[in-house]
Amino acid sequence: MQWWRAEEDRKTLIANNKAWVSAETVRRAWLASFPSRKALPKDAGVVIATGLTAYRSITGTSIERGNLLAHQFFVIDRADYWGPDKLAQLVAESPTKAQHIILAVVLGGMESAISKETWRHPSAPMQGYFQRLADWGYALSEVEQLVICDNPTGEGAVEFMDDEDAKGEKISPKVTEIPMPIVTKANVDTAAIQRELYVSKGCTQ
Repeated sequence: MQWWRAEEDRKTLIANNKAWVSAETVRRAWLASFPSRKALPKDAGVVIATGLTAYRSITGTSIERGNLLAHQFFVIDRADYWGPDKLAQLVAESPTKAQHIILAVVLGGMESAISKETWRHPSAPMQGYFQRLADWGYALSEVEQLVICDNPTGEGAVEFMDDEDAKGEKISPKVTEIPMPIVTKANVDTAAIQRELYVSKGCTQ
């Protein structure tokens, strides 16, 4: 490999890693709005069921550790190891919020498994997760779009499907091999406000 190509790849890696950290802050702030929503997405139940079954190896680790992110979404402190589970207490106090709480548990579990490696080597489960967030209205930043537009690695391609998906009406990204752009914090923040078309990343709707 020519030295200048290696240097370009290194700069891309550094820039996209920085952009990924910025995008994570925006994404989790958006997820934190779910507990206060009056109505959840229509397929929230399917996402919950999938997260606790097909993706249990991903979400289970976070659940075993008390799911810190789910607590943060509800702005409550997680109890210590021997203390009563505060999310369970919240369910008892607000039964009508039960689905909101378990959705936060699943989303928190998925988020806990995300790292900088996710945009570089996206797995099929993570592609399904990010695609579902986009379907729910989340504006994927440029670096997050790499997750759903790149070829997945690993197995377990069970997606968060709803009834329309099962009928073959799912809007899916076109899996293509694309160059990884250098992304900066500025355009990550912009993307979080104004969603960019997937076409710019080799995807089709």
